[in-house]
This record gives sequence, C-alpha cells and structure tokens, in this order.
Amino acid sequence: MDRAKMMISPAVPPRFVHWKTLLLFSIVIWILSFFALDGGEDFIAGVGWILITISIGWATSLPPFIIGKLPLSPWVIATFISLLIYQLTEDTDPTLALKAWPLIAAVFIAVMEGFKSRSPENSPPLLSRTSLVTIILIHVLLSCWIELYILLVQQMENNPELNPSITRPRSAFLQPASSLLHAKNHNFLKLDEQF
Repeated sequence: MDRAKMMISPAVPPRFVHWKTLLLFSIVIWILSFFALDGGEDFIAGVGWILITISIGWATSLPPFIIGKLPLSPWVIATFISLLIYQLTEDTDPTLALKAWPLIAAVFIAVMEGFKSRSPENSPPLLSRTSLVTIILIHVLLSCWIELYILLVQQMENNPELNPSITRPRSAFLQPASSLLHAKNHNFLKLDEQF
C-alpha cells in the first residue's frame, strides 16, 4: 500500500487550482474520447489537447524552467499549438504549423509580458521595452527564414535544373554555344571559301 501511495503522490496536485489538475483532466478527457460516438472523438480529443497545452505551459512557467527572466512556456505552448495546427492542416498545408510556430511563441511572449506589467508602477513606457520588441522581431525573422527554407526545398524538388536526381532525356539539356561553334566551325569556313 505504501508503494502505491509513493507512486501516486507525485501526480496528486497539492491544491485544486494547479497545473497537475489540468493535466489529470486532460488525461481523463483523452481517455473519454476513445468512447465517444459519431465523430465527437475529435472534438473531445481537441479539448483534451488544449487542456494539456495549458497545463504544460503553466508547469513550464515555474522556476525550474525559467532562463534569466524569461520562462520556457511560450515556446512549449507554441509547440503544442503548432502540433494541433499540423493535425488540422496536414492534408492542405503541412508546413503551416512549422511556419506559425515562431509567431505563436512571439504572441505568447508579448501576452506574458503584458500580464507581468499590469500595474502602472511596474510597467516601463512601451517604447523603452526594446528587449521585448527585439525578441518579437527575432521570432518574425525566424518565421521568414523557415518560409524561405521551405520555398527553396520545394523549388529544388520541382525544378529539374536544380535537382540532379531528376533524369531527363539528353535533348533536354542545354548545349553550350562554344561547343556548337567548335563542331560546326569547319563548315562555316568551307562555306566562306566557296563564295
């Protein structure tokens, strides 16, 4: 009996409003989604996914997961939301979740900083928050680089001139003009000599 208590005690939340409570609710909802009927399982699993996202985001905003003054929770929440976006847009645009991840993280960083500075005495003027603006712009730049990488990969896969693994018939290759002139150079000279 003591062993069971020892194994269960880390999963039991110390109070009702705690991140472990949301985690337990999300697990219960996820298990219930297996028993749902008539297409409701996707909705129930989505609610469970949102609860686990909030739970893990809450857990990663606590002291072991804080680097400097910035918690890891915006990036973790953005990762979970991006996975949900990928599941929903897998057939139409599979790269949307990857491109949206830095932007979602930047939004959560801005929201968290906004909540931190709710009181006017703690809040510096908006224009002096250069670090927040820098972090947001870095995330926008990262999203642009990801988009550029995806575009280059798609071009390399689709463009035969850039992809050496695509085989084409020999006639499709461009012949350099110098090789054409050298091959027919004697014919031009003979034509000139006849006139």
